[in-house]
Amino acid sequence: MAHKNVLNALHVACENKISACAKELYRLKPSWAKMKNDHGELSIRLAFASRSIDLVDWILEGDKAMSHFKGGEGNSFLHIVCWKENQDFVKRLISLDHEAYVER
Repeated sequence: MAHKNVLNALHVACENKISACAKELYRLKPSWAKMKNDHGELSIRLAFASRSIDLVDWILEGDKAMSHFKGGEGNSFLHIVCWKENQDFVKRLISLDHEAYVER
């Protein structure tokens, strides 16, 4: 398990659009992106909430499966993106699903 300060740093970097820092932390240990903070949130969810499209896209490129995470209420990333009416993210998620399907 990641050291708590490092895990918090990844989440803070994503939440505050500090892309260079978040990318370096993610590069060092990609599994940290799948860990939840004290509030049960994944770093990709915080990056999305901060509207950091490039960072979300970068995380998804590193791990396409991140697009299938479920939030605390059981809603998928696609549900959340559709509710926020962000067409760029919707298109990106659909293309990732298509890429994953073709790779099988």
